[in-house]
Amino acid sequence: MASKTISLRASTVLVRPGCRQAPWLSLAVVRWALFGMLAWLLAASRPAGAAAPPEGPLAGEELLVPGWAGTKEEPVLAYDSDAGQYLLAWRFAGTGLPAIQAIRLLGTGQPLDALPTPLSDPRPGEKGWPALAYGGSSQGYLICWHYDSSGTGANWDIYCRFFHPGGQWSLGPELALADTRANEWRPALARGGGSGAFLLAWNSSPPGAVEGIAGALVRHGQPPELSRFSVPECGLAQRHPALAYGAREGKFLLAWQRAQPGGQEGSYDVYAALFDEAQAQIAEGPLALAAGPKDEARPVAGHFAGAGPYILTWQAQYAGDDYDILAQLIGPNFVPLGAPLRIAFTIRPELAAAVACNATLPQCLVAWQEEEERGRGVIRARHVYADGSLGPAFAIADSAQRSATMPAVAAGEGEYLVAWAAARPDEEPSEIRTRPVHATYTFRGAAYHGQPGKPEVPLAGVQLQLLGDLDADPFGQGKATVLAASTTAEDGTFSLSWEPDSQYPYYHVLRLEGPGEACTGMSLKSAFGAASGPCTVTYANLPPGLYAGIESYALVAALLPHKVYLPLALASS
Repeated sequence: MASKTISLRASTVLVRPGCRQAPWLSLAVVRWALFGMLAWLLAASRPAGAAAPPEGPLAGEELLVPGWAGTKEEPVLAYDSDAGQYLLAWRFAGTGLPAIQAIRLLGTGQPLDALPTPLSDPRPGEKGWPALAYGGSSQGYLICWHYDSSGTGANWDIYCRFFHPGGQWSLGPELALADTRANEWRPALARGGGSGAFLLAWNSSPPGAVEGIAGALVRHGQPPELSRFSVPECGLAQRHPALAYGAREGKFLLAWQRAQPGGQEGSYDVYAALFDEAQAQIAEGPLALAAGPKDEARPVAGHFAGAGPYILTWQAQYAGDDYDILAQLIGPNFVPLGAPLRIAFTIRPELAAAVACNATLPQCLVAWQEEEERGRGVIRARHVYADGSLGPAFAIADSAQRSATMPAVAAGEGEYLVAWAAARPDEEPSEIRTRPVHATYTFRGAAYHGQPGKPEVPLAGVQLQLLGDLDADPFGQGKATVLAASTTAEDGTFSLSWEPDSQYPYYHVLRLEGPGEACTGMSLKSAFGAASGPCTVTYANLPPGLYAGIESYALVAALLPHKVYLPLALASS
């Protein structure tokens, strides 16, 4: 593939395999090591530069990912829920080093490794567009990429590798999972559930045939077990697969772009199908999910936690070169839920969306590249919720010195991590930068009768509301809005999650007694609260460190400049 992408518009497609002939120089291992040592010395002496200040409480510090001197692009991210850390991989274009590299990162984006680890073998031939997924502590990670095995651009194949990162990285053998006479390129990857299998899909261009989507269900083993499949041919070019796994249904959502019949060259619509993990085949579809008259392309997919829907996001042409980011929620019965959501819809082109969904909260983060004046790119993002509501859009990377492109997103426990390629305008090489984004803030605890230290009687079935208020009075007319609602479980536990908003300087937790009735007990000075009307005092057993954790996100400093009322106690009848 081409080493530099001028634009990520759908109408400016990356150079396809077979269109470029740029074999790497064949280097001996010793020469490779010497080059690596020299590059390490150069990287170690290179100043990281001042990081831009975070924009509000949602974004943490922007960090430069360490590595050897050279062009780094096409970042991909995955989260290791067992170790509580991220893995970041990218395509590297530099002298004497393998093209696919990776590094471990903390939730803050801080690197756990001094330098990245090469994941592809140092053989001649261009490699690129990595896809990454975590398969659990027993299987580790699976990473795939496309590889010009011919060294001439005449034949591209899909290569993969299982590996475990750590102090001594354990790298499995490099596997040719798609090695045929067809051009096979730009893989997509997702990990399944019950069987622990990975679904791998890629663009396939057989000689003399129309481009299509091929793939395989990959099960870990020696050698890996493959169950191959392909999207049914339709006589039209199909490309750019995207994947997401829904654990409740035990199915993958497979999406792709299909050329418009009779349309102008480079115009596509977005289609999707459900892939059955148990049967290792397409179970339902294809279904046209974005079949407008304009160009709609480059889909990405995710799945909300638990019984939540799938989310499919893509870039849609509005007028001329102005692309916008849309999304469609898709129910478990493979039915679109409502109209498409306008994720990013401005007069500037918005391109190359990425999405990741939280494992426990009903929310996802969508990031995208926005082109500003003189072609400078910035990265923006917003939260999307399972009910179709949207959080405010905010900037992830917006620097006058660097243009940001190619965002990637992964979801951790209480945060997301966004990575992107950054370069000074019209210059190479590009570097990889990251920034964490916090998930929606959450109050968690349990409601009880009585007082702390006394016999506790859990309050089950209590309806709670979190109010964002313009003043200290929780019953002030027209000054409060409901930010979240919840009902306590049998053991009294509850969880209230919300998107912080700077217009509300006060927060209250209320228990609803009935139509038009509510009672509250809250104070910074007392853990017991105060009686209100017919309510008797109860209290909330909130976990230690809750408020300190919120303050570490600059919530109080950035959003609550006035007196703060926190739900240290709840009232009930």
